[in-house]
Amino acid sequence: MTTAMVSITESYGARIGWIRPDDAVGLRRQDVPDDVNLVRVRLDRRDDEQWEQLRRAGFVVKPGYVHWVSEVGESEQSYAARLAGKARRGVAYARRRVDDDGVTISCEPLTPDSFDGFHSLYALQIAGMRWGWNFAAVKREEVLDDIDRYIIVSGRRGEELLGACIVRLEPENSFARARFTAYAPEQRSQGLSRVLLWSALNEARARGFARFSLGVDPNLYGHIAEPGLIRFKARLGFVPVPSHHLEPELGGYHAEAVVGADFFADPCVALEYRDSTSAYGVAVITHRRDIDLAEYTTTVAPHGVRLAPSPLQKG
Repeated sequence: MTTAMVSITESYGARIGWIRPDDAVGLRRQDVPDDVNLVRVRLDRRDDEQWEQLRRAGFVVKPGYVHWVSEVGESEQSYAARLAGKARRGVAYARRRVDDDGVTISCEPLTPDSFDGFHSLYALQIAGMRWGWNFAAVKREEVLDDIDRYIIVSGRRGEELLGACIVRLEPENSFARARFTAYAPEQRSQGLSRVLLWSALNEARARGFARFSLGVDPNLYGHIAEPGLIRFKARLGFVPVPSHHLEPELGGYHAEAVVGADFFADPCVALEYRDSTSAYGVAVITHRRDIDLAEYTTTVAPHGVRLAPSPLQKG
């Protein structure tokens, strides 16, 4: 079998076959090795004509990673006023529930001991994921070498750590970013995640920072960052920014075609470009016939939601 693959790499368990833009048009399933889950083209620049040609061939044009960023606003009240009523009520309900559950929220400078205590919770969370990656362990020495830039926002019941968010402070950019977050399994439905992020946002504002980031997500079809996180972060007032706009070495533009939908979740979802502007749409790839696209509608994707059948379906 001949193949158009230039190389094959692996990312979060997914086997990625890299091809040239000219080879993407007309690519057939039989041209792709059986162990490849995703075909990817690296795009060097914004190019409407090239991008439209790739879309017509069935590829999704997208950033590789996205930062979720928001201006912190002048006050908690003014920030909350920007949110939809349902989102504001969701934050208020989560705060009441956390308070009723006897959880205390605190913010302190990060220490090696508090990092390691957090990491125990983080490692437990990662162990429950099929393709989780322990970034906190990989980055531990990097964080500790620059520990004065970090704070930790924690939720505890007595001495028990139930959740925490480690935040990096970048005063030179008036920017604060959540680097790592983790929660005890029973807290995922209790609102603690929303409360900790809201508290971290308030702390950034109190320290005089202009912007806050919820961190970087691989834009990989819900494989790591689940589709529900798009709506969750959007409802908290955050918008996706291509990561290479903030960190030039991270991500870049890609055109991709999923090889079937059996490796990734079905449906699998990605934020995509429909043109060469920064406005997103949502691409949904699925084998299902009963899919309700309204489930994936979000205000951060003004170009709307579309079914994006892969040209490389298996079988």
